[in-house]
Amino acid sequence: MKGGSATSGRTGARRAHRLAFVATFLGLPLLTFLPIFAQDIFKEGVGQYSQMMAFSGAGAVCGALVVAWLGRFPSMGRTLLLVQIVFGVLIILFSLSRVLWLSHVLLFLEAPRSLSCSRS
Repeated sequence: MKGGSATSGRTGARRAHRLAFVATFLGLPLLTFLPIFAQDIFKEGVGQYSQMMAFSGAGAVCGALVVAWLGRFPSMGRTLLLVQIVFGVLIILFSLSRVLWLSHVLLFLEAPRSLSCSRS
């Protein structure tokens, strides 16, 4: 099995994969900390955690539909970089948010980011 053969000789693709790995590695713990946000920040229980997961899942489904609709297009690398920057900003805004509806919106917008990485 030659795992790196798909990107051999294509530095842009390798850089995009590295960027996607780092962003995913640093961003996925957000879902791990959602129970803490639900309980300690919003003073709610498992119902609120379920709602937050539902918003994240709905965002992922919508993001998958958008990525499938876009297909391959020029300047995908630049778009991936922009999406990763926006993802970082959304994570920061979510961590600072103390308003429940705003946190739901941020979770919905953050979820499709991981799908954009898989299309690079």
